[in-house]
Amino acid sequence: MQITTLANIKGGSGKSTTALNLAITGHYLGHRTAAIDIDKQASLAKLGERRRQAGRNEPMIVQAKHDDFDLIELIDGARTIGIEHLFIDTSGHLEHRDRLEIACRAALLILMPFKPMGPDFEALPETLELVAPLGLLERLQPLIVDAPPKYGFGENKMVRLAHQELDAFGLEAHPIIIRRGQPIIDGYVLAKGGIEVDPRHKACALFVHLYRDITRAVVPVVMAAAS
Repeated sequence: MQITTLANIKGGSGKSTTALNLAITGHYLGHRTAAIDIDKQASLAKLGERRRQAGRNEPMIVQAKHDDFDLIELIDGARTIGIEHLFIDTSGHLEHRDRLEIACRAALLILMPFKPMGPDFEALPETLELVAPLGLLERLQPLIVDAPPKYGFGENKMVRLAHQELDAFGLEAHPIIIRRGQPIIDGYVLAKGGIEVDPRHKACALFVHLYRDITRAVVPVVMAAAS
């Protein structure tokens, strides 16, 4: 089982949206995926509960306990039932630093969603200060998300600045940039993945390519409409 942890100590950086869309994208591409929410705010877990109420039980999305932290038990349970790709959504605060460390150590990949805007630039050193002492910087992969659509041949100024900020810390963003798209926005409101709203939209195709890349999976680029 491959584990990807979504980590950024800044709240609102796109961790839950990214985890939701990756898990659902993988499911619709025929893989056994699941997500675990260890954030006390429980944004992802609440979306999972809304999905279950609507009869959408897959992929499995669960909340880790906070009084008796059970992430390792949940990971073992996911492995036992044959989950192929597990995504862990973490807190945007440092009050439970020890839990974030457990989630990072468990992962093959630490994906850091990173919006091309000032507050995310400012929070970058804090996330690195958490990951670096663990000796896990080689697992860290920044991912630019919520970027404006690209028009013509030039890149958006803020996206260029994001690359510059990452470069200053010796980091290179994932080559796939997740662009802002209405199916992603609508999907979050409806507790759906973008692929369930409009599977042929460019923003959803980017999640297909990202899922394929980070899981090293061979999946079709053209999909049937999601039900």
